[in-house]
Amino acid sequence: MQNEGEGSKVEVAAANAQLDVKKAEWFCQAKVVDVEATMGDAIRDSELGKKISEHCEDKKPASLGFQTSVSSVKYEKGSTNCESAQGVSHKEIQRRLKIGAANRGRIPWNKGKKHSEETRECIKKKTLEALSNPKVRKKMSQFHHRHSDQSKSRISSSLKKIWEERRKIKRLQAQCYTLWARTIAEAAKIGTDDQEELEWDDFEKMKADFMTQQVKLKEEKERTKVRVKLRAEMVARERAEKIAKLAEQRKLRKQMMEDKQVESFSRKKSDREKKTRV
Repeated sequence: MQNEGEGSKVEVAAANAQLDVKKAEWFCQAKVVDVEATMGDAIRDSELGKKISEHCEDKKPASLGFQTSVSSVKYEKGSTNCESAQGVSHKEIQRRLKIGAANRGRIPWNKGKKHSEETRECIKKKTLEALSNPKVRKKMSQFHHRHSDQSKSRISSSLKKIWEERRKIKRLQAQCYTLWARTIAEAAKIGTDDQEELEWDDFEKMKADFMTQQVKLKEEKERTKVRVKLRAEMVARERAEKIAKLAEQRKLRKQMMEDKQVESFSRKKSDREKKTRV
């Protein structure tokens, strides 16, 4: 028995090892996808910085058609200098772009951390006070702007990519779990060489047999109904034929009786005529 237990443990350990290898491969694939996405974002940010620098050097009226997430600068048509609506200089813009490019792909210090209840209450209180202030409302109404179509398309494409990768990871995890469960179940069902193979699907077999019996009984009931219906139709047809035959026989009898009466009447008449002649 100890050897059998050790054999099953070895099989379970081998299955777990295979599962760990597949998990590592899937994790590496997910990491590669994340790195490619971060590299694409960095390239787009660098191209954006080049465009901003070119517009600032030329000092021409420019409208890039989108707002940068790093510098939050809005270029308007007809502007002759390289300053935002808030008065941010070109050097500040370049500094923010460099900081954003350098921090791209790094894990932030506050990732996974949550505010305490006191901090949340304080934030809520200060936010309500600020929103109730008319100066703050006026300032917000002055700098209110919407995302351009290009920014919306970029945001939607990035979110679609993120959710697609998450769905892929979830599908891989589900496949991994099902594969692991099946391997463990098969190993436990088969057992070692000295053990007998277990039958875990007895209930399913009994259920299938019961369902087949129910189907057969239903079919038999339908057949009996059809037979009874056919018999009733045959009996009704025979009755109708018998009634028709009896009606015909009655007609024949009646006609024969009438013929006999006519013949007897004609005979009597002929006899009377003979008597009168004599």
